Amino acid sequence: MNIPSRIFAGLLAALFAPTLFCLPSSATDADLLKRHPTVFKRDKGMLIIQLKNGSPALSRKDDLTPGLTYIRTSIEEYEPKRDLVLLRETYYEGGAYKLISLRSGTELKLPAKPVWSPDKIFFAVTNDDESDYTENVLRIGICS
Repeated sequence: MNIPSRIFAGLLAALFAPTLFCLPSSATDADLLKRHPTVFKRDKGMLIIQLKNGSPALSRKDDLTPGLTYIRTSIEEYEPKRDLVLLRETYYEGGAYKLISLRSGTELKLPAKPVWSPDKIFFAVTNDDESDYTENVLRIGICS
C-alpha cells in the first residue's frame, strides 16, 4: 500500500503526540543560549556549538543579506541527556534542519522537523514539497 507522505506524517503525529520530544514554546534560541552557555554561544552573527568529544567547536555564520546567500541558523531543540541538537537553517526561500550529535560532531541534514518516538531513540521525517526545492522523502532514523 502506498500511503501519501502527508497522511503518514499525520499518522506519526497522532501516534507520538502525547509523548513528542519537544521543548516548551518559550524555549527559543535565546532561551537555550542563556540556559546552556557552556554548549551554545553567539558571537558577531556566528552560532558556536561546543562538542563533548574535545573536538573543535562547530560554528555557523549567519548571512542576512537578502538573496541567494541568505542563511539564518537557530537552535530548535536540545536534548542534554542524549547530547543531541536540532538546528533550523532558514534560507531566503525554504530551509532545512540539521541533527547534530555533540558526542561525535556527526551532522544529519533533514528536510523537515523530526517526530520523535517516546523513548527519543527513533525519529521519522517526511517531506512533501511540491515546489521541487527539496526531494520528497520519508526517513526513519535511530539515534544511539
